[in-house]
Amino acid sequence: MNSDLKEGTARETVGKLREGAGGALGDARVQTQGAADQIAGAIQHGFGQIKENAKTVADGSTSLGDVGHAARKLGRQITDTLQEQLGDAAPTYTLAGAIVFLGVAILWAGRDRN
Repeated sequence: MNSDLKEGTARETVGKLREGAGGALGDARVQTQGAADQIAGAIQHGFGQIKENAKTVADGSTSLGDVGHAARKLGRQITDTLQEQLGDAAPTYTLAGAIVFLGVAILWAGRDRN
């Protein structure tokens, strides 16, 4: 398990706790920061999962079809987290995030070839 998987999961968990604490205390700022941490954690966890999947394809222990399935599942999880936090604005943020995420993944994949 790589550091992005661990840190993303931890950040998501802390975000949930922070959001709950902000709601209980009536502190909108803390609640919003918690929601943002959840989103960032989900994205970081997703990036870590992509790195793990790339390793398994590189060593031949899994197929690209399996990676595609895992990527779709991950996309649904991130979309669900965004929908939960952002409501109707989620599709716009999901598209923007997917574009940025794809760019980072391409840069990361190309990094090892140079």
